[in-house]
Parts: sequence; structure tokens; C-alpha cells
Amino acid sequence: MTREPRMPTDTSNRKPASPAMPSKDNATASDQAAPVLPTILSARGITKTVGTGAGELTILKGIDLELKAGELTLLMGPSGSGKTTLLSILGCILSPTTGDLDIAGETASGQGPEGLADIRRRHVGFVFQSYNLFPTLNALENLMLALDVRDSDIADAEAAASDALKSVGLGHRMGAYPGRMSGGEKQRVAIARALAGAPSVILADEPTAALDSENGRAVMELMAQVAKDKSRAVLCVTHDHRTLGYADRVITIEDGRIVSDERGTHKSPDRSTDHAVEVEQPVEQPVQQQPASRVAAAAAASGFKLRRRPNA
Repeated sequence: MTREPRMPTDTSNRKPASPAMPSKDNATASDQAAPVLPTILSARGITKTVGTGAGELTILKGIDLELKAGELTLLMGPSGSGKTTLLSILGCILSPTTGDLDIAGETASGQGPEGLADIRRRHVGFVFQSYNLFPTLNALENLMLALDVRDSDIADAEAAASDALKSVGLGHRMGAYPGRMSGGEKQRVAIARALAGAPSVILADEPTAALDSENGRAVMELMAQVAKDKSRAVLCVTHDHRTLGYADRVITIEDGRIVSDERGTHKSPDRSTDHAVEVEQPVEQPVQQQPASRVAAAAAASGFKLRRRPNA
């Protein structure tokens, strides 16, 4: 039996098939990518060598590091790994032997001591393990002195210092002296001092090492809040593994080299930093009536040269 030939199908009036629309579940990786955070600090090829001849020692061996805005980064490693030396170079306290360092768009490489001091004053805030507060100045006055050393353009240093203390939960302790504060309170004053003048980078050296677990937790919650500012980067050098749950990023250094750099793997899901640090509210202590003149006196006694005339 003979089959009839199949007639060709007329496709001239057929509409082209509509392209498949991507579903939310099948969105491309670029659609789901997190927003790119600006780089606040960039270090490239940083080395540091001390000594000469047989006593020469290379502490840092080619460090490449970028700090992003809005991140709390932990720098961890064993004693002698180069953490403190690296922190000092990033904070413009030391110069590297070789390498380039940029902070907030300004080049620190090749700067002399005065140039480094200028960049440090304008762009870097430090938090130290030992607090380094003036014992003869109250909390407010300690911050006013820091603003003056920074050569800040803030017209009302007293108001700016007051706002900084309120931001760390110490608005009720402005008139307190370091000798009458707990360790946690002194470290929060130190953090407020680091924030005074709105620096681009906060560098903290073992901020929880001298604190018990409760105060250490409060300080790290505060540091995590500070790091949320999208115009600022925060780096903490620490041995304290209790701080891991607060970090956005953890860098490990050994023998002068970065051996790991991890983001987001240590964050504790049940530890929120969206709330303000809760602090005990004792009776408010009075502030001295003329803090500016007391700051001037303390600065003179310590050898500091004030950059503005205090409004006594």
C-alpha cells in the first residue's frame, strides 16, 4: 500500500515562542550577589624587617590586605606571628620596609613621621587593651582632649564628646573618672574616644583581653554596632575565640604571612547586634563646669600641645 507524501507545514503565521522568564529560584549569581562594599584601607606587599646582619629578622613577609566598609574583621594568630606589627603599620605608627598603604584614598607610603601622624590623626581611631585614659580627666574631658589632638574641625568639642559617650551607652557617666569606672566602662570610653572625629578606620588591639566574659561580650556587641557604619572599617587583633561570633570576617596570620581569610563562616545566628548595649543606669554624676580649661591643664602636664585655644 502506497503512503501519500506528507505536506510541509506552513509556519509563516506562527508566532515565535516567548523566551522563558527566569524564576526567582533560578536567578543568576550576579542578581543574588551582595552589594560591593567600598575599600577603606588597602595594603599591598607589606614587609617589615628589623635588625641588620646576623640579627636581621623579617617580621612581615608580603602582606596583602583590604578592609571594607561596614565589616568587623578579626586578625588572629599565635604570639610572634606579626599581628601587632601589622596593626602598627596599618595605623601609621610604623612604616613598612617595603609595600604600599592607602587609607581613605590617601597614600601613606613614603610619608615621613609628620605625614604619617597627619593621616593617623584624621583617619585612624585606636582602641587599646590597657585603655590609656588620662586618670585626672573625666570621661567627657578624655574625649575632648582626643578631639583636640585630632585637630578636629568640630566647633563644639564638648557637645561632640558628649554625643560620642551617649553612643556607647555612657551618657550618664560623663563626669566619672577612670579610677571610678569598671573595666568595661573604661573600654567603652576608649571606643568612644576612637570614634571621636569620625575616623575612617578603627583599629583595636586585644579589646577584650582584660575583661571578664560579660564585659567582653558587651564590648564586642558595641564593636559590631560600630562596624555597621558604611563609611568605616573595623579591625580587631585578638586571641579571644569568644569574639568569633561577632565577626564578619576572620583573617589568620602565621609567621608573617596571611594563611587564611574567611567571611561569614563564624557568625553566630542567635547573637544579634541590632540592639543597643544595655548598661546599668546609676545616678548621673555632675560634669565639671569648665572642662576645657581642665583639658588644657592636663595636656600641658603631659607634654601635649593643644591645637585650639580652649573656651574656658
